[in-house]
Amino acid sequence: PNIGAIYGFHEANGIRFLAMELVPGVDLADRLKKGSVPFSEAVDIARQIAAGLEYAHERGIVHRDLKPANIKITPDGTVKVLDFGLAKAVVGDPMASGPTSTPTILPTMTSAGTAMGMILGTAAYMSPEQARGKPVDKRADIWAFGVVLYEMLAGQRLFDGETVSDTLAAVLTRPVELNALPKPTPAPLRRLLARCLERDPKTRLRDIGEARIALESPGAIEADALVTAALPKRPAWMLAAAAIVLVALGALGAFAVVRARGPATAPPVTFSQKSFRLQAIFTARFAPDGRTIVYSGANDPTKPEVFVIRPEYQEAVPLGIPASHLLAVSSTNELAILTKARWLHHRVFQGTLARVPLGGGAPRELLEDVREADWSPDGSQLAIIRESQGKDRLEYPIGKVLYESSGYLSDLRISPDGQKLAFMEHPWRGDDRGGVSVVDLAGKRVVLADGFGAEEGLAWAPNGQEILISAWMEGESIYQIAAIDLAGRIRRPLIVPEGFTPQDIAPTGSFLATSDDSPTRVMGRAPGAAEERDLSWLDTSGSPVISRDGSTLALSDWGRSAGSNYAVLLRKMDGSPALKLGEGSAEDLSPDGRWALVVVPSTPARLMLYPTGPGEARRLDGGELEAYSDGRWSEDGKSIFVCGNAVGKAPRCFVRALDAPELHPVGPEGVDRGVVSPDGKSFVVRRVTGDSLLCSLSGGPPRPLPFIASNERLIRFSPDGTKVWVSHGRRADSIELASGRRETILALPDAQGGGMNNVTDISLADDPRAYAYTAAEYSSRLFQIEGVR
Repeated sequence: PNIGAIYGFHEANGIRFLAMELVPGVDLADRLKKGSVPFSEAVDIARQIAAGLEYAHERGIVHRDLKPANIKITPDGTVKVLDFGLAKAVVGDPMASGPTSTPTILPTMTSAGTAMGMILGTAAYMSPEQARGKPVDKRADIWAFGVVLYEMLAGQRLFDGETVSDTLAAVLTRPVELNALPKPTPAPLRRLLARCLERDPKTRLRDIGEARIALESPGAIEADALVTAALPKRPAWMLAAAAIVLVALGALGAFAVVRARGPATAPPVTFSQKSFRLQAIFTARFAPDGRTIVYSGANDPTKPEVFVIRPEYQEAVPLGIPASHLLAVSSTNELAILTKARWLHHRVFQGTLARVPLGGGAPRELLEDVREADWSPDGSQLAIIRESQGKDRLEYPIGKVLYESSGYLSDLRISPDGQKLAFMEHPWRGDDRGGVSVVDLAGKRVVLADGFGAEEGLAWAPNGQEILISAWMEGESIYQIAAIDLAGRIRRPLIVPEGFTPQDIAPTGSFLATSDDSPTRVMGRAPGAAEERDLSWLDTSGSPVISRDGSTLALSDWGRSAGSNYAVLLRKMDGSPALKLGEGSAEDLSPDGRWALVVVPSTPARLMLYPTGPGEARRLDGGELEAYSDGRWSEDGKSIFVCGNAVGKAPRCFVRALDAPELHPVGPEGVDRGVVSPDGKSFVVRRVTGDSLLCSLSGGPPRPLPFIASNERLIRFSPDGTKVWVSHGRRADSIELASGRRETILALPDAQGGGMNNVTDISLADDPRAYAYTAAEYSSRLFQIEGVR
């Protein structure tokens, strides 16, 4: 499993070729551009490299070009050794390693053979004997293995130079010093590296299998020694960096965790399941006693509710406040909640900020249109996040703006000493990619980490020196928990086989987290079809766009295999195989069906046209906007209508003719979505405040549309241009613009199963009986983690 497979050797039209395994993921060279690899990750990668080399060596194959660029890490964490293009096969004893043995190259490998005095390989990773052009055996791979392991731990090359000659000279003459390794690197690992990096092959580690055994044997490489030395005052809640979690569901829903690194006498880490309802859980907090748990959950996104689990009664009991969402619990046993809470996306709600005692009572409402809040350590003040004039604002105390962003902010938490506020910043509204920042009381912001493929959940360590989040990092396929210190260093305090979202950490060290499952599917019905069809691509599809005639669908792939900027696919509504058009998110299909309008969520964003048949992709913008929130074709196919924002500015809508060089602003600022009429003379927009307006493309004051509710999503104009189609939940309505009269044109069946089932992004053909939509599921289990150190 640790070697890239060759499936066949073929010949066609006189050309010979190999059919090889397509290995997804990132190669180690790209990973090392970001710096050193965390200890537990480096050990695991090295163990798998050693296993792959061991397999090859046992079969008489020496790689001869082992380097980070030839090592790939798949999304599930499997390490693949690739590119045996310079490998040689040894005739006779494949285990031969004597310095005088001169292996013979098999006839089929002659082109990769090395004559005496010929140098093959990559200079920085060559063994000294390889650099001299001498015969090599498996110990050359052991040297390269040591060089790669050193580079992962130190974050820099062991041998380097301005030219290849300089690098070779360093390999041959420069003393092998391990000074650049992190000071707490355990002694057993230093000894292993020193054995691998002996210049004289006679004294070098003789078998890579010995390295593999050392790296996977408990006690051989003391990961706990590293963590303890690096953090002499390590808080009780932290796991050893190399802890590997094995999950076993028991009758009480408890998790038993086996530590694969560290002292054998260390107590086990346990995950105790606390919630047993089939529901989505959005926020969970410990009460000041460290035993009572408060959380908000829902089976219906319109009906969130706050629940309490008390030590004397383990079943979750609702607090009794309808449509409420938990934000925070104070040190004085007071809750900050949202009343009239409205679900927006992911774990984000908006509503009226209110205070209510943990023991129960009527909520005291404070402020409307709030999304996030947290209490100061003494429970006297609240920090909040809310939207104002198209920007997200972080205020602490309420009314004092410390930071604002044209993206969206989430997961606000005040540090234990009350001097800093941590939060997540996402450049695109509704998209949980982004980074983690802290801001002090003077408004000075520091970005601790950025570029996560997705991030959810944030909690401060009790000592205030680290922040825990869950994130999709490069090369991974699930959320993993990461600890980020105030200098921006990232480590893995916990490795789990399924995604966990950190919710809270008590001063005693108890850790509260949810295990969340949230697949999304695209469902649709073709014209004349009797029933719906699942049109998804893999397990994370969304944002469908159906063609005017209902025959074709563009959809977005949000899965890890799609890449950091997602992917757009095209498929027929009959479920025919999907065709990948390119990266980005689908916005609209041209009236003639020949082009897909796509937004690529890069920095800055790119507005693209992808041909659905023959043709070349075309970029429409010049980077004028930082982000886009919507995009539509005009009915004549000659222009596009988009909404978005420039850097530091409020969002608004723009029009661009396909043969013109720039976007032209139309309508008011502070709008994030719009639909244009078939005649191209008017458009309807939704402002960030939730109200909708009818605007003229020729100018003039907009007309309010009070009959469109703030929680309704604009779909499109009706084909005759007299009505606008909107959706809410599982229903789509047609609203007459002149009178406000509405009728239901689509009612989707109720969802089956547990947890929260939600419908978003309904797309309608000219005949609304043909449609597509995103079906999102969300279910959670709440766990309390104990016994960690």
